[in-house]
Amino acid sequence: MEFKTKKECENFTRSFIHKLGCCIINKDHKDFFFVNLIKNHPEYEIKKGTGIDSFSIVPNPMIKKYYQTMIKRLDGTEIHFSWVYCYQFKERTPTFNLIRSMRSAISDDIIKTSEHSL
Repeated sequence: MEFKTKKECENFTRSFIHKLGCCIINKDHKDFFFVNLIKNHPEYEIKKGTGIDSFSIVPNPMIKKYYQTMIKRLDGTEIHFSWVYCYQFKERTPTFNLIRSMRSAISDDIIKTSEHSL
């Protein structure tokens, strides 16, 4: 699948995720689109790990009205990935990495706080 612009890719992917909703997308799934999209992720090798078994779309644990995309690796481990980074082709700067690390450090606390406020 090819897109003429980043915006076209974004719009397709966003509507694709919302159309599918929460689900598992394995290699036999007719819409195994993410296998090509993830190759554009700046941390593809890390995300891929031992190999990709399937993808899933799940509720975002921090903001329930949004979805989160996940990879299930061949070794059974799971890791989330940002489909947005896959179409933006952004270079990771030291500042970006620092902010990402700080967000990751407090993500469990944010999830716990949001669960208690429900």
